[in-house]
Amino acid sequence: MPRKKFKLSHTEISNIVADRGADYGEPHINHGRTARLWQAYLINRGGDPLSAEDVCFLNILQKVGRLQEGKRHIDSAKDIVGYVANLLAIWEKRAEQDEGASGATPPPPKP
Repeated sequence: MPRKKFKLSHTEISNIVADRGADYGEPHINHGRTARLWQAYLINRGGDPLSAEDVCFLNILQKVGRLQEGKRHIDSAKDIVGYVANLLAIWEKRAEQDEGASGATPPPPKP
């Protein structure tokens, strides 16, 4: 099957950036805020390789950073709920795997 090529015009890209900027602020501010949140998280978690749980937490922090722009953006709040649901599903799967190995349910990993 041939690969589909996706192209966006300069105008389409500008419109996307403008729409996002209206909701989340200018990219350098929004992504700078997210970078500071992620940096704090990564410093506090230690140097272990990133896990599926970490990805959930980092995605939640990205949404928190966007919401700090001051707007009540319902989609970001819904995304946070989705990431929490993913986190719980990951913990449930890990608990099932651990129960099969040891018979005990471990506590969730430290964030």
